[in-house]
Amino acid sequence: MPTTISPLEAASIPCAGDTALVALIYKGKLKSGERVLIRGVGGVVFLLCKLQNL
Repeated sequence: MPTTISPLEAASIPCAGDTALVALIYKGKLKSGERVLIRGVGGVVFLLCKLQNL
């Protein structure tokens, strides 16, 4: 988890949220200031949209 997220906040993110975070940061190498194109929203993608704004 990013250091900007408190343990309490991290505990509230379900498995799908963690999967989205790994896809964005660790696999996609997303860096601060970069943009993400989201082509559809539902389930994991909704969480991805929220996480990319952190």
